[in-house]
Amino acid sequence: MLRRMFAEQPARIEALDGFAVGEWVASHDRATRRDGSVSEGLSLYRVRGGRIVEDWYPARRAL
Repeated sequence: MLRRMFAEQPARIEALDGFAVGEWVASHDRATRRDGSVSEGLSLYRVRGGRIVEDWYPARRAL
């Protein structure tokens, strides 16, 4: 999913903050696209066996 998303809209992703509890990971990210637009958001991941098995992006906002 991420390969397809970045192939369509290349961006530089910067992890600003994050934490993990058990199999859950929360990350506050900033995305800067080629056109200069910037957005920040919250990404939530469920990780099992060292791999992301589920992901959610519940909050995004343009800066």
